[in-house]
Order: sequence, then C-alpha cells, then structure tokens
Amino acid sequence: MLDCNRFDSQGMSLLFDVEGEQTDSFVESLKSMDGIKRVYFEERNRNSALLMVIMESSSLCNAAHGSEAFCLSCPFNDSFTGSRERTAMNWRLLVKDAQQLSKILGLLQNSGVEATVKGISRPFRKAILTSRQREVVMTALNLGYFDFPRKKDLTHLAEVLSARPSTLSEIIRSAERRMVKNYFESKYS
Repeated sequence: MLDCNRFDSQGMSLLFDVEGEQTDSFVESLKSMDGIKRVYFEERNRNSALLMVIMESSSLCNAAHGSEAFCLSCPFNDSFTGSRERTAMNWRLLVKDAQQLSKILGLLQNSGVEATVKGISRPFRKAILTSRQREVVMTALNLGYFDFPRKKDLTHLAEVLSARPSTLSEIIRSAERRMVKNYFESKYS
C-alpha cells in the first residue's frame, strides 16, 4: 500500500501498487470483498497496476482518525494478500501520550474490536544503519539482490555502486547484523 486517506465521513481511499501475473483476477476479487465500494485501476503493463480502492471506513481507521493518531503501519497491507483466516493483525501508531493511546483503545473497544498493546517505544531512535549501509542495502534491494532467486549478484551490484564485491559483501553483512540485532532488541526487550 502506498497511501490511505479518508474519502468521506464513512469511507477510506487506499492506493496500492500491485505486481504479479494475476493482476486482473486480484482486482476482481477485491471488488467482491465485503466493505469495498469501488476499485479503480490503471494497468501499467500486463503484470503491474496502480489501484485506488474506496472502502467503508474500518473501526481501526475510525479509531485512528477519532483520536488524531498517526498510522506508522497499516493493517490493510496484510488484509488484501488473500489470508482471510488470520485473526490478529499488527498495527503501529504514533501517539502523543498515554491519554491518546487510552482513547484509541476505548474507541476500538466500543466498536467491538479487541486490541492488545504489544509494546511501547520512543518514536525517534538512533539510526540503525550508516548512510553508506542504507545506500548499499537499498540499491541491493531495488536491484533484486535479496530476491530468491537473486535477480542481480554481488558482481553486478559492485559495478552499479563502483565498489569491490568484497567490500560490498562486508557492508551488507554488517548491515544485516545491525538490522537483525535491532529487530530482536526492539521486539523482545
């Protein structure tokens, strides 16, 4: 999902970038989902489309809007992947204080949504990666280095970034270590 906004007092507009061989069938399945009012799409090529989905406002969106919280992640990113059996979803919000969090939880409860706070953290943390690590990892990600199977190998990445493959390997491994360490420290501490 690229973005979401309130469409009107009872609806949301969601903007998606969709890629895959079955874009048409995905659009048709979206149209038949409960709560979906309209789906507009612009096909860029056979396997890629930009979608705008107009849907009824969910309890989650209403709670965020009603408490003036800022969504850092959207539960709808996972809702349209076809996994309807999932009963729990993760949702990250930026709130100014405990009172605002309490208001969100109250609005959700009044809507019949059971919510549990899994963790609270400060919004501004020290950067996990150095600027060079971010540059290398983002370039590698965009070129398909982390895909399976790899679309581009370390040699190609080295050519693009004008660096030696051994240097890039070291930068990527160090960045991966930092990201994994940060994940476990923030998730389980």
